[in-house]
Amino acid sequence: MPTSSLTRKVNTRQTRQVQDPELNSLKEEIKAHIKDIKDKTQLRALFSNSTPDELKIKEFISRAQIVWICATLDYYLHKVQSICIFKVYNKEIQPTSFCHKIKVPLNIVIDLSNGNSATLIDRVYESLKNYSYININTIEEIAQFIGFKIKDLALSLYPAETSKKKAYNKFITLFKDIFDRRHVIVHKMDIISGGQPQSIADTLVDTYINEIENFIYKFHENVERLI
Repeated sequence: MPTSSLTRKVNTRQTRQVQDPELNSLKEEIKAHIKDIKDKTQLRALFSNSTPDELKIKEFISRAQIVWICATLDYYLHKVQSICIFKVYNKEIQPTSFCHKIKVPLNIVIDLSNGNSATLIDRVYESLKNYSYININTIEEIAQFIGFKIKDLALSLYPAETSKKKAYNKFITLFKDIFDRRHVIVHKMDIISGGQPQSIADTLVDTYINEIENFIYKFHENVERLI
């Protein structure tokens, strides 16, 4: 990552007292997405596994839930980054070294030069939407861009762990498993070997959904605190 004299210290800004409308709107939108995904759990429960066809339907719903909860995380990270880029542009928050890695298309720059900054959030989001943010490195970079560390967030997610390092390792291991399973579902029909999809347990799906939901809300708490 490029270095910059503009890189600011993390976890030093006081909590804001005024609710940010863009961030609040995003939070409510994400809540609605997650509720919709969780509602499908009730649909999954309608199938008792008594027949092979019912099992196939149930597992299809399970796989769809994993794909959609990961998509919700991806969407959230794209949107929150776009909001933060807008705030950097408006000098509401200071730029960090991560800003040097963001590429903005020329047509957006032209719009900005013509004074059309009101559309910046949506335009930046459109320019970034083809990048997948479902990976640990990008998540950590976005956190650094905003001004906090995933290692600190991990400890708040897993307070029973005896150290920040152990909490972070737990986060890395679990989220790598989630992202890997999503990748196999999307790109390989959930098939590892033998030509048949691997089995998928209800408890696994519920754990994945809950872990990503908790992560998004903890991440958002840090965003609201810092910007």
